[in-house]
Amino acid sequence: PVLAAIPRLPPQRTQPGGIRRFEDLTDADASGYRVLLNSLWLSTVDGPLQSIAFTSDRQAVGKTQTVVNLAQAEASRGTNVLIIDTDFINPSVANRLGIERASHGLGDLLLNEVDVDEVIAPTGIPNLDFIDTFTTDEYAADLLRSDRLRVLLTKLYLRYDFIILDSPPTLSNADSRLVASQADASVLVYDPSLSRVDEIQRAIELLRSARVNLIGLVANRSQATHPAYV
Repeated sequence: PVLAAIPRLPPQRTQPGGIRRFEDLTDADASGYRVLLNSLWLSTVDGPLQSIAFTSDRQAVGKTQTVVNLAQAEASRGTNVLIIDTDFINPSVANRLGIERASHGLGDLLLNEVDVDEVIAPTGIPNLDFIDTFTTDEYAADLLRSDRLRVLLTKLYLRYDFIILDSPPTLSNADSRLVASQADASVLVYDPSLSRVDEIQRAIELLRSARVNLIGLVANRSQATHPAYV
């Protein structure tokens, strides 16, 4: 199912190197993220989801923009939220947040070279923290094949109510399936004007073949309109 349709946002940016703060969005622009949050919370009967991996079919569909705005939307509700960038090839969350890259990150955690407190970075946004991918070992991404990420997430559940993992596009990098298989659930972001139906279907097949709990899709930069309720 399509969990939400996110409208195309105006190009204006208020943060250096990043997208606009969620609090600066108009009610109309923010409505899609609120719909998505509600859909996520209603997507399971086994209890609230604590970790969700966001992937996409291809690059440039606005996946990271969706992750960052969704995280801000949930943090604005008073929820303790953590974003983890798991894209070792093209990490972009720090840039979107308008903060400097960290000197340590997820790769170092998976290699057991640092403590978790050394890699958690504040974003300047209340209730929202961030872990970058930075690593001193170019093969750290291979550790995603182990259960170390799952063990890390279990530890982080004690500190955060909601963890969002930004992972690579599914069709170009198998890491997205490795990440999604260790999270509670996964969401596939696509752009109706860029994504092809066959690509979306192939991405869904790959995620399902990895036994990922794919709970739905997000149509980003959608031109769909919603009727007003009166």
